[in-house]
Amino acid sequence: MYAPKWEAHSLGKLSAVKEIALAQELSSYGAPGMGYLYMGFYIHTCQKMKYKGQYAPSFLLDPEEYTWCPVEKAFPLLDKHLYVPFSKPTRAARPTAPAAQGGGNDATAEPINEYDDDMSDNEDETASSEPQLNDEALAAVQVGQIRGGTIYTMPAQSSRHWANSYTRGLITRAATLLGEEASQKVILLPP
Repeated sequence: MYAPKWEAHSLGKLSAVKEIALAQELSSYGAPGMGYLYMGFYIHTCQKMKYKGQYAPSFLLDPEEYTWCPVEKAFPLLDKHLYVPFSKPTRAARPTAPAAQGGGNDATAEPINEYDDDMSDNEDETASSEPQLNDEALAAVQVGQIRGGTIYTMPAQSSRHWANSYTRGLITRAATLLGEEASQKVILLPP
């Protein structure tokens, strides 16, 4: 559901962070295969789907080998090519006409026979480092606890949750994914 009056509150990001936390919690309780969240279908040229690649780590499924490829490697290839198997980038296809001239989906594709230098399989180039909020921004993050129907809030760094490395990590990741501005407008409810 989309409601423009709530857009500034980044509820979609908040929902995604909550789903990520749930997957991690289920995994920590021993549920096999629950350590990951599948965010659904992805179309690289669809602006409304771009947020799906903003969470780290993120992967896309190779369309031919059915193996997972880090988005740091996949996105540059998808920026250049209409179709690309990430495991075999030399089999990529690019539009024969720009989308603006060819009508978007009407563009045809042709295979690429040469190997682009920037399609390296060097794993070091695909390693991602998750960005972190600075200490000042984290100090402004609020956590809550519900008791008797009332939500009590306090700074995350002053809460009992901060002493636990697992929940501190959840709080830090949630705040980082929300961004500095949004993380200061919400109350996080750690498990």
